[in-house]
Amino acid sequence: MLKLIEEEVLISKLQRLYRSEDDLRLAWTKGNWPFDPEQWKSWFVNTDEKATHSLYLYKKTPEGSFTIGHGAILNYLQGASVAYLCFLIIDPQYRTQGYGRELVLKMCDYAKRTLNKKEIFLMVDPMNMPALNCYLSCGFSYVDGNNPRRYKKML
Repeated sequence: MLKLIEEEVLISKLQRLYRSEDDLRLAWTKGNWPFDPEQWKSWFVNTDEKATHSLYLYKKTPEGSFTIGHGAILNYLQGASVAYLCFLIIDPQYRTQGYGRELVLKMCDYAKRTLNKKEIFLMVDPMNMPALNCYLSCGFSYVDGNNPRRYKKML
């Protein structure tokens, strides 16, 4: 069973998920490597313009519950109907098993039901075919414009 839970950003959990510079670059091109806890903490500071939501995907087994993924939603307070998905990552040992898709769908549902969003955006490297295929299978589509990395979904 999988469960999505919003929690305060837990740096130790993020650090465990982002084990390599390659993983970090796919999620945050401007992120410092080695993993920089202070940079992450500063990104998750809420302001008058934005609120951030740190969401963890937990897998429950007979042995207990543990984190297998993370994503964040940037909630633009002045653009009331729009949100931005970012920092999506699945623990490397659970990739290619459908958990990324589950995380994305649960985050979209959270944005719609909890944050009352009508559309959600994300950025993806077009060369990252596993992630791109995941987002397309979740209903995201390319946004026309100058940025080949920008995709959106109506909620």
